[in-house]
Amino acid sequence: MPNVSSDIIADIKEHIGKFGGDFTAWCVGTARDWHSPVLEAHEQEEKNDDFICRKAYTAASARSVRLHFIDDCGSAQSL
Repeated sequence: MPNVSSDIIADIKEHIGKFGGDFTAWCVGTARDWHSPVLEAHEQEEKNDDFICRKAYTAASARSVRLHFIDDCGSAQSL
């Protein structure tokens, strides 16, 4: 069963809590293909522990998650 927005939000909040719980220090974004554009923009490697990615399955779900972290938590918007 695909993750719903609330499941993705919970996963990301748990991850941020493990690696530095200040949401304002994190960037959030959406991408159709996260492999190259997101990783290159942030100079990350796939194996880095602080990077997290979840498949939202719908554009509306992805948008909902992104807006939650930007509007409600103060995270920065990624490229």
